[in-house]
Amino acid sequence: MPRGWTIDYHAVVARAPEGSDLAAFLGDELPWLWLDAYAAMTPHAVNVQRLTGGDGHEYLFDFVDQLIQMGVVAAVDAAPTDSSASMADLATRRRSVTERG
Repeated sequence: MPRGWTIDYHAVVARAPEGSDLAAFLGDELPWLWLDAYAAMTPHAVNVQRLTGGDGHEYLFDFVDQLIQMGVVAAVDAAPTDSSASMADLATRRRSVTERG
């Protein structure tokens, strides 16, 4: 598998500061890792957006349609736009590593 297409979740967990809230740590770290992996797998520029829904979940999606409208990506080259990731209730649990003390 090409480099950047996989995520070593064990290594991510091992990087969590000792005594930290693991869910909050992963909520801060995983979206960036997912973005990097997605961008590595996608054959065109990405326009990933992060939204918080009324259901308490955060959603990541590639708004490639905007890039098509701007002429950055040709419609024929675009990946399907129905891909998204969801993270349950991270908006209420997220704290930066430095705030955790």
